[in-house]
Amino acid sequence: MPELLIGIGAFTAASGALKLADRVHIGAVRIPMMIFALAGSLLNLVVLWQVWRLQRRPAAAWRLQPQSKRKKASVWLQFTLSIITLFLLAAEFVAHRILFPGR
Repeated sequence: MPELLIGIGAFTAASGALKLADRVHIGAVRIPMMIFALAGSLLNLVVLWQVWRLQRRPAAAWRLQPQSKRKKASVWLQFTLSIITLFLLAAEFVAHRILFPGR
């Protein structure tokens, strides 16, 4: 009997989540979220590029200290997540055009 109640509860929660997802997927919510994600990802990539560019300059050679493995991993994680965000935004844009041609 408890398994049946758990199953009914999961089904009810899933159907409610689908309704919520359908309401949130309107253009008034989706487009600003995509713009914020795009802006944040591009800003992050520009900042990383600027840091790497400034570190490569000869004038900065005396200030550079070896980075810890943790710092290097953090920087590469930021870079990777920014690139993944751009790919996901492109995929969502293309998928939305295919699935909802009129919207």
